[in-house]
Amino acid sequence: MIDATRDFLLQILRRPERVKRRILAVDSKIVESRAEMLPGGLSYNDDRVQGFQASDKLEKYADAVLYLWSERKKLVAEYEDAVGEVMKLTERLPDRQRRALRMRHLQGKSNGEIAEEMGASKRWVQKLCKEAYENLAKTFNQTA
Repeated sequence: MIDATRDFLLQILRRPERVKRRILAVDSKIVESRAEMLPGGLSYNDDRVQGFQASDKLEKYADAVLYLWSERKKLVAEYEDAVGEVMKLTERLPDRQRRALRMRHLQGKSNGEIAEEMGASKRWVQKLCKEAYENLAKTFNQTA
């Protein structure tokens, strides 16, 4: 039972990173769209856009970018929700466990980076995170 609960909690903890990767993918598509639609780039002269062969090219680019920005906006809201879930989920953990999990799942830090920041060994961080996951699972099972 605790293993199933721990897996469920890990899905919540890993959600911000998954959403962040989706945001970066949209950002990449925006850059690709710009390069595809505007291979020569934009140059501004007297508040006029120079270098377009046809206005439909600009319109196509604008539509693509507006769509991508609306998707990005939704993802940013989802990311903020995911971060809030992680913050709430970890708020009752002991300080070091809470800090370690937040560094790992919200800042994307490795065990080595966490260890360096906390002045400890990587092995200690691994043990600390394992204990934190177990504490979360126990707490979750008690309240569920």
